[in-house]
Amino acid sequence: MDRGFSRRSVVLIGLAAYFCAHALLRGFISPALNFDESEQSFLSQSMAWGYNSQPPLYTWIQTVFFEVLGCNAFAMALMKNGFLLLTYWLLFKAIEEVTESVPLAIVGSLGMFTIPQIAWESHRDLSHTVAATCMTCALFYCIVRMASQKFVKPWVGYVCLGLIVAAGIMFKYNFGIVVVGFLIAGLTIAEYRSLLLNNRMLLSVATAAAILTPHVLWVLNHATIASRKTLQTLTGDRSESWFDNMWSGSQAFAISAVACCGLTLFVFAALYVRKNNSIPEPTMKIRSAMLLIERFLIVVVAILFMLVLSGHAIEFKNRWFQPFVCLLPAYLVLRFGGHVLARPRMQKLAQVMTVAIMFVLLAAMTVRPLAGQWRGKYCWLNMPYDQLAIEIESHLETTPQIVVTPDMRLGGNLRVFMPDSMIMSHDTESSLPEDPAGATGVVVLVTESQVDDERNSFLEQVATDVDGVDLEEPWVRVELPMRYSSDGATAIYHFRVLHATPAARVAERTRNAH
Repeated sequence: MDRGFSRRSVVLIGLAAYFCAHALLRGFISPALNFDESEQSFLSQSMAWGYNSQPPLYTWIQTVFFEVLGCNAFAMALMKNGFLLLTYWLLFKAIEEVTESVPLAIVGSLGMFTIPQIAWESHRDLSHTVAATCMTCALFYCIVRMASQKFVKPWVGYVCLGLIVAAGIMFKYNFGIVVVGFLIAGLTIAEYRSLLLNNRMLLSVATAAAILTPHVLWVLNHATIASRKTLQTLTGDRSESWFDNMWSGSQAFAISAVACCGLTLFVFAALYVRKNNSIPEPTMKIRSAMLLIERFLIVVVAILFMLVLSGHAIEFKNRWFQPFVCLLPAYLVLRFGGHVLARPRMQKLAQVMTVAIMFVLLAAMTVRPLAGQWRGKYCWLNMPYDQLAIEIESHLETTPQIVVTPDMRLGGNLRVFMPDSMIMSHDTESSLPEDPAGATGVVVLVTESQVDDERNSFLEQVATDVDGVDLEEPWVRVELPMRYSSDGATAIYHFRVLHATPAARVAERTRNAH
């Protein structure tokens, strides 16, 4: 067994153990679901070509995991950590393909642990973004393999390219920026331009088009649903002044960019780059790949900043940069690889630091829900949704046919603990069937609202035929202790029962509401 293979195996086994530990820890520490997790729990009740402002592929795969492992936090964590493992390994393989150096591949891949958005936020509460980041690394790996002619047949590479592009867009719409970035960057480099202008690119286009067409048709028929949340999040509280919007957007853009890239640049410069290092010039293959990432990042920054200059984008979240900045460590390794190889002691120090970061992140994930009582602030994982489900079913002495909530976050959590009930939500049109048959049985309304008028308004929205159901029955108040609380902190919920009949249909939104 050669040393390169041994080090490669150690990295893969170490990463697999680390991400498995995250999945197990997440499943053990709390059955309650985070923000994105509850969305997946809710949406995966049915298969559809589209659900809301996010593409459906992540939800489809999550549904398969639920079928095998049940609808629970561990099934979600296992799938997400699988994507994260694949992300690190694909970047490792891409760098190794270009440099033919295992040490450089290790430094570049593990360098993603210095990007807080990937190392921490991906575990805390993300879904589609994690998968899109994985597809960015997959696309880069596919391109460099095609340039090296490593596929069995050239056309296989082009089919893989189309599959990755389609999958990335079906995971998250902003993956389209990744595709445009690589396309423009590739056209400026001779080694990749010949690949892109090859007639076989029609295979890539046809493959991607065949996969994307059904969802594109859904988007055309549900344009408002597909775009509303993204536009609301991006535009935020826009003012009438273009200059004010542009200035706010520029500040948010700069802060997010520094937050995502600053630590990576600092660590790499501090550990490796020295002016007095005598290093060889990079090979043409390495230089081409380096320029590909460099120009890709320039194109992406230009596209994002044009949104800022338009005055329509005033809020930039750190997570929006994640599918792009994941390639920053690879760029630094390709750009300064000679410096890295000239300092083997720093390579070992970086690996020790990476292991330390892994343990810190695992500890932080454990402490986060436990620290609520000390901070006086509780997170989603502290919420007693499991006890709420027990209280509801105990009060009814049966399992309700339908449970209706004001938002899918509460609904998604209740689905975990009430798997035999249909969960419906009133926070988005796509949350309900477009042509529902109505319910004929026990329907339970559940809300976290403490305001009487809000609860009554919710009740009237749900009960389509208000003359056919009893709207005077009081709400049942449930107060439950927070998970991991020792300071008496509680969560308060309200629920009430509606008895539906064919003449008094409940939990239905009419077709014209869509």
